Amino acid sequence: MISNSIFFGLSITIIAYILALKIKDKLKLTIFNPILVAFIIVVTVMKIFSIDYDSYNEGAKYISFLLAPATV
Repeated sequence: MISNSIFFGLSITIIAYILALKIKDKLKLTIFNPILVAFIIVVTVMKIFSIDYDSYNEGAKYISFLLAPATV
């Protein structure tokens, strides 16, 4: 039910990134890149709760839209 919300993908991505930043600050190792760790957290949450990619992408597409010009 919550995964049908448009804000679900957006919020899970932001929460995962904040957690990844805290992990990076605590462990101080370069292997814990916040983007990589956030990706692992998001994929793990999606697998545990059986959330399909289309439901996640409804909200996450806005972050992708903002990040695409920044990475180019």
